[in-house]
Amino acid sequence: MSSSQLHPLQVNVETGEPYLRLPAPHQNVIITPIRFADEAAIVQYMNDPRVYENLSSIPQPYTRENAQEWVKRVKARSDELLQELKRSDEHADRRAKALDGCPVMTIREVQEDGQDIFIGDLSVLRSAFVEVADPEERARLSRENKARAVGDPEIVFTMGDYLIPSHHGRGIMTAAVRTLMNEWMIPRMNCHKILVNAKKGNLASRRVFEKAGFRFMDTVEDALELTVPGRAGKWSLDVLEWKYERL
Repeated sequence: MSSSQLHPLQVNVETGEPYLRLPAPHQNVIITPIRFADEAAIVQYMNDPRVYENLSSIPQPYTRENAQEWVKRVKARSDELLQELKRSDEHADRRAKALDGCPVMTIREVQEDGQDIFIGDLSVLRSAFVEVADPEERARLSRENKARAVGDPEIVFTMGDYLIPSHHGRGIMTAAVRTLMNEWMIPRMNCHKILVNAKKGNLASRRVFEKAGFRFMDTVEDALELTVPGRAGKWSLDVLEWKYERL
């Protein structure tokens, strides 16, 4: 695939895998597509309370079957986006194709020997407005958001993220959020607005996004009811917003 459609992704010359590299001082961290080989690490960390207690959609216990289903679904979407870029190259499209997502989402740390290890995830998708308490209003906003054409600047996106506990507190996730936004979401998705939420009391997650330019909007009490197996209760959510501002 030509660099015109993959840009700004780089390509691993040995594996052909695309990736985004974080800037210094985190240049040994890359964001790649998910791999089937990630399943064991995902199972391990999705059963770690330091991770899953801040993720509303993770069942407990989290099984190998859960991981297999997740990896299969996410990889299929990543492959689909990469195929869109490939088709654009085959038709010799000169303009960078607008996409409805990002084909890289898995955060990895490259070791001194060149091998990398799984350290987290940073996914982007259209917002379903889970932070809106009224179910009818939430459904209306989500329906309208899904109906917008790819590249429409009115689309509201959201981001989901986690790092493994050994890599907390290093500034990696803030750098990853900035990189994904500036290198991909703005130029390749025409992203103009992002809404994210964090479990009330999860100050570390809130600071990640504030440092990346998000503005705290509100705390919505009892906004989200946990419905996955092994989880119960309602979460209050801190809501943060980012809007594109042309310089």
